[in-house]
Amino acid sequence: MEESIVSKNNVPIYFYGNKHVHGFCICLYIKAGSMYEPDEMNGSTHLWEHMLFRKLQRIYQGNFYKMLDTLGLSFSAGTYKEFVTVKITGIAKYFREAAKIISLVFEPNELTLSEINLEKRRIKSEKHESDEESSLDRFTQKIIWGNTPLANSIIGKNKIIDRLGVRALQDIHDQICSTGNMFFYVTGCFSKEDIFLLCEHVETYRLSKNEIRQNLAPVPEKFFRRNGQIEIKNSKYDYMRFSFDIDTTRYTYAELDLIYDILFSGNTSKFYMELSDNTGYIYDFDARLERYINLGNLYFSFEINRKNILPAIKKVIDVLNGLKTGITDELACVLPQYVDNAELDNDYYENLNWNMAYECHIMQNSYKSIGEKKIEYQSISPTRIMEIAKEIFTLNNMVITLKTNKRAFDLEQAYAITKKL
Repeated sequence: MEESIVSKNNVPIYFYGNKHVHGFCICLYIKAGSMYEPDEMNGSTHLWEHMLFRKLQRIYQGNFYKMLDTLGLSFSAGTYKEFVTVKITGIAKYFREAAKIISLVFEPNELTLSEINLEKRRIKSEKHESDEESSLDRFTQKIIWGNTPLANSIIGKNKIIDRLGVRALQDIHDQICSTGNMFFYVTGCFSKEDIFLLCEHVETYRLSKNEIRQNLAPVPEKFFRRNGQIEIKNSKYDYMRFSFDIDTTRYTYAELDLIYDILFSGNTSKFYMELSDNTGYIYDFDARLERYINLGNLYFSFEINRKNILPAIKKVIDVLNGLKTGITDELACVLPQYVDNAELDNDYYENLNWNMAYECHIMQNSYKSIGEKKIEYQSISPTRIMEIAKEIFTLNNMVITLKTNKRAFDLEQAYAITKKL
């Protein structure tokens, strides 16, 4: 069962202990990222995350990574559109050392301009390697999210990153590390005394106060008014993506998980069976569910042979229509992950940390234990899945984007196929 305390400087610490495992995971979650950045600061959160490692190297006089290795600790961080994670894991006997290390996130930035510029070069290399701007996903993100910050890249643009100096980075640090917009989640093997020690480390810092962020996404102008939109990016290679707008206030977290899994998870999922195993139109696909408190977007993309594009569109429409009219044993194939296997999260404390922190304190679900979560998933019926499918998989919610030969593509025929959704 989840427990919690709040530090004197107003940082919540949630913890979910298990004395039967050997390690721990301490993770700091911060509501920051491109969704909260004005256009002129896009990429600043990602830069802050990178500079965190250089700051720790400076604090430990160049021996930060060597110190981690000698204690068997692992330290990592990641930037998403709506939050940042900073995580440290290791064996239980080194919890106190880890608690000290992760609290150093709140130390002021005292890096030199040359150190900052070196990290900027690394970020530019990361951006170049990913070839992000030319991808189908970037093309689609701009269509889906319109003129909102969610259309922006997490990494940001070079010209914006270039002008961020020492003073700007300290201002960014003060804004990111603000009370009300961050919390710790601790899982694995630890004592109450360990939690109190983490709290004491956190309390040594004077943290800024900023407006509370609620994980509410800005609503693009065309959301829920797509009318089966099809957009093409000219290319000699062929990729396709289907995207569906979702009003997340209408569905529980569990309901969206289950409909996603029925369609995309495992070798019995509808899309694997119908687009890969039964037809050979594609080898594999990438599916995601991007969600916020108020809205979200479910999408899936794949590489495809040009001659199979139109047949694949028809097959996708058939699968989605089929989900609306009836399901048989689909729930029986996806529920065990959340019911029979639910307690496995106790063994994998890093998974438990992410699941409880994200689902309950970023997405604001109400359950406080694995048992309560199981009950929520068990309560969902096949009839409810069909109702949700009828509401989500409509032309008003759908956008199809392609990279293909624009002149050779039969757009009129594609629209005729999608009208059957």
